[in-house]
Amino acid sequence: MTVLSRPAPSGPATLLRRMGRGVGALGGVVVVLLLAELVTRLEILPSRFLPPPSVVIVTLVGELGTPEAWWAILDTLRGWAIGLGIAIVIAVPLGLLLGSSELAYRATRPIVEFLRPVPSVALIPLVFLLFGRNLGDGKIFLAAFAAIWPLLIQTIYGVRNVLPTQLDTARSFQIRRRDVALKVVPAQRGAVSGHRHPDRLHRGADPRAHRRDRDQRRRHRRADQPRPRGQRRGCDVRVRGHVRHPRAAAERRVRMAREARAEVASIASEGRVMTTAQREKGRVATRRGGWYVAAEVLLPVLVVLGVLIFTNTAGSFYFPPLQDVLVAFQKNWLFARIPVDLVPSLARLLSGYLIAAVLGVLLGVLLGRVAWLRRQASPIIEFLRAIPPPALLPFTIVAIGVDSSAKVALIAFVCIWPILLNTMDGIAGIEPTMAETARVYHIRASDDLLHVQLRAASPQIFAGMRTALPLAIILMVISEMVASTDGLGYFVLQAQRTFALADMWSGILLLGILGYLLNLVFTLIERGVLAWHRGARAAAR
Repeated sequence: MTVLSRPAPSGPATLLRRMGRGVGALGGVVVVLLLAELVTRLEILPSRFLPPPSVVIVTLVGELGTPEAWWAILDTLRGWAIGLGIAIVIAVPLGLLLGSSELAYRATRPIVEFLRPVPSVALIPLVFLLFGRNLGDGKIFLAAFAAIWPLLIQTIYGVRNVLPTQLDTARSFQIRRRDVALKVVPAQRGAVSGHRHPDRLHRGADPRAHRRDRDQRRRHRRADQPRPRGQRRGCDVRVRGHVRHPRAAAERRVRMAREARAEVASIASEGRVMTTAQREKGRVATRRGGWYVAAEVLLPVLVVLGVLIFTNTAGSFYFPPLQDVLVAFQKNWLFARIPVDLVPSLARLLSGYLIAAVLGVLLGVLLGRVAWLRRQASPIIEFLRAIPPPALLPFTIVAIGVDSSAKVALIAFVCIWPILLNTMDGIAGIEPTMAETARVYHIRASDDLLHVQLRAASPQIFAGMRTALPLAIILMVISEMVASTDGLGYFVLQAQRTFALADMWSGILLLGILGYLLNLVFTLIERGVLAWHRGARAAAR
């Protein structure tokens, strides 16, 4: 008997309920605007730094009445759409390939982890030198470079986190690999988008889709239906690969029983002896591990050799020879400028990141547990996280100043959103049976929060923190390029202005190494904290 999930309710009542939620969310926005108007009118916050929302709205309406504003908006949307389209075309197929092959993933992981922390803003000096006055192509290049890494990483993680039962089911029904990549993998929550609205996590299944799937499975099963004696199989019927001869299945059961008896006998005699299957499995794992390590070392070496050959033969002013870049790296970063530029940058990065992690987890837990508050805050969160970080630089400089506190505040403001959204998604998406079990056993609210809910949501929380780590590096460089006297961003910008391209590339190289090392440290911490999660997934596989 086929058991279907309860379909999502529909009708006038559901429509009115959704309209009420929308009006409630809009009411939250109105309340925030009124509070901001009151705070600025009473000069609790200086109006010269934060003008009243009414003044901002009137100014915006006036600017939208000019054709120059609309041409600027269209030009921005054009660069954004083209850059995002290029990133999608490159990142999604490449992520599907790397996520579905362990060897390809291991081989390219060092290169990806080295390149993705490099901020696109750090390439602005090079873009100015390469494209000159043709800033349209430069904007498209920067937009594509910035968007390709989150898309690639989320696609890889989404493919690698597909449940093994889904892949086994697709394999047993002989679904083609192309259909698996297009239908099974995107069904994994957050495979490419990285975030799903918490209110949409528990919707019922579509009964029409279930009927279509059921009819399709019945068509596939016709090959296994009994036939009258003497009737031959048609030429259009294929024998399934997983259906074995009864004699082979019996022999396999006998062999497994012998191995089980041998293992029990070895344990009884206090001398643990590995079975043939275990020894073969260990040899296969050892061989695969050797191939993975070789690929993880060989491909980066080949890439470095390719860069060395290209820079020595191209003779380009913008791409100095690799040995010159390494000499500049040794001169600047081993260890002359480390206390001057690297240490202040790391202090700002870690301070802003830790502030964002603490606030993001606390607010995410609160919004994840309180549904009505989550609906009220969602429009405000979506608006604030969509503000480009460079657009906040003038405000932070004017409101806070040019010291390190402004840079830390900017890093924390941008890094908080992925942590907040993933925490909220993880808390709201906990299975109801877990909450019911905790209630039945009379577990205290504090223990339920710390040991049940946070533990169940910790994989998604760490996913948000991993996403925020490259953002912290990017914002560190952006904040140090404006109104700063030290830091990696300041060093890269000054090297471009003085046409010291070897020094500029040495700073970019240091950013890549820094991002790779920080990601390595974060991975080690994540493996230690989420050891139970990795063990559960390994057991499921």
